[in-house]
Amino acid sequence: MRLRSAAALGVLTACSAEPELPFVSLEPPLQAATPAPASPQRLRVGIAPVLSAVSSFEHYNPLVDWLAQQLDRPAAYVQRGTYHEINELTRRGAVDMAFACAGPWLLNGDGLEVLVVPELGGSPTYNAVCLTQWDRDAYSFEDLQGASFGFTDTLSFTGRAYPQARLVQLGTTPEQHFGRTVQVEGHDVLIHLLVRGELDGGCVNSVVFEHFSEEEPELMKKLQVFERSTPIGAPPVLVSQRLDPELRASLEAALLSLDDSPEGTVMLEALHVDRFVLPPQGLYDDARSFLAPLITETDP
Repeated sequence: MRLRSAAALGVLTACSAEPELPFVSLEPPLQAATPAPASPQRLRVGIAPVLSAVSSFEHYNPLVDWLAQQLDRPAAYVQRGTYHEINELTRRGAVDMAFACAGPWLLNGDGLEVLVVPELGGSPTYNAVCLTQWDRDAYSFEDLQGASFGFTDTLSFTGRAYPQARLVQLGTTPEQHFGRTVQVEGHDVLIHLLVRGELDGGCVNSVVFEHFSEEEPELMKKLQVFERSTPIGAPPVLVSQRLDPELRASLEAALLSLDDSPEGTVMLEALHVDRFVLPPQGLYDDARSFLAPLITETDP
């Protein structure tokens, strides 16, 4: 018995000295996991604060959603408090495109280019419309000496740069000419302040002026126009010069085709725009010349 036990122990010892065999699973092989498809990148659209935040969202959000649908992407609606912030976001690529204003591009447009422009009343131009109360004996900037005057964003052509440049032509400045100046949020807010008599004068975007004239004619009867600028290039849609060319082409094609459908026509009407067009050559030359004194003043 002892010999048999020893023999058995020898066999076990010999087996334990053998190299380990690879593990073989008898379970059925697992299927390789299929990678989840990458989520499409958001279409990020910036909106300059031409109007107050609530009014901007109401007017532009349907168009932002429509553009995102055309490009098969989720939408990201981006608002900021100043034109400068929207310019910076577009320049850095933090937004893909921006509904902007002529002034911010002319005064602070490095790295940005015009994608398309709106056509308004058959022309890709608009005006600064300068307003005061209907019963005020004021028919020029000279007549508002000592009065209170409202400005919109510091880079707005119609709401700031135009009246400022006009005062330069008169040999004065806002601080010297007006008794009080106030900066307000949006052209719509400025109109309401003028109607209530809280300010004596101010200049607004002609697109906003026409909108109020059509939608609230009784309100606008309380105001009079004392000056209009000559036509300048309409508020542009801006993109970064570094934007992906394929995305740029898709955005351009979508905006240029907006007036081809009933749905697009409704959105254009809400913006008081006929359609979007490619910018004609030299569209902003007159505005750039008009603003030259301001650009020189602000250069370091």
